[in-house]
Amino acid sequence: MSNNHIRVDANKLDMIAADFAATEKQIDIACKRAIAKTARHLRVVALRSVSQLTGIKQNILKKRINVSVWGKKKKTGSIWFGQMPVPLREMNPKQDGSGVTAGGVHRNHAFIANRKSDGRSGVYRRVPKRLYVEKVFHESEAYGRISRLQLGFSDSSFPQYPIVPQYESIDRIMEYVIQADVLKAFENKFYTFFEREIRWESKK
Repeated sequence: MSNNHIRVDANKLDMIAADFAATEKQIDIACKRAIAKTARHLRVVALRSVSQLTGIKQNILKKRINVSVWGKKKKTGSIWFGQMPVPLREMNPKQDGSGVTAGGVHRNHAFIANRKSDGRSGVYRRVPKRLYVEKVFHESEAYGRISRLQLGFSDSSFPQYPIVPQYESIDRIMEYVIQADVLKAFENKFYTFFEREIRWESKK
């Protein structure tokens, strides 16, 4: 996951503030409000774009895009984008003749079943042992750890076609949306929000 830092053009803010003869205090208040409103707007943009591109409903994605704003000493806002895959069980899955359809995703040979541990419904598919091993090794390397499950991969008792929970990856689409939509939306909206807030403060 990449980190993208956006810096506000101070000269542009000064030019806008000068049009309203704004004081330092008014500029400070307007800037804080503009940051908060822009951050919330960017979250809406990201949710809409990712949902359109993946077919995953926005209410499922909401918990993966969070906004934080700091105002006293640092006039800063941040948006956290969670890029871990989405479980198909959260996407209103439906069993059909060839597998499972969940949101805009169709997974051939998948099936819906209840977990023995807690009885919750999930979407699963049997995969070749080799693919399962590669998946776990990849995840272990990505998180800097080696799973203990790997110790049993060479054991003949390990199933040739283990049952694997099904997910839909969103990391690439999320990165695309950040670059193509979110950063562009910031340029379109922040200075507009700032000007509105300066105008409001100057009327007080």
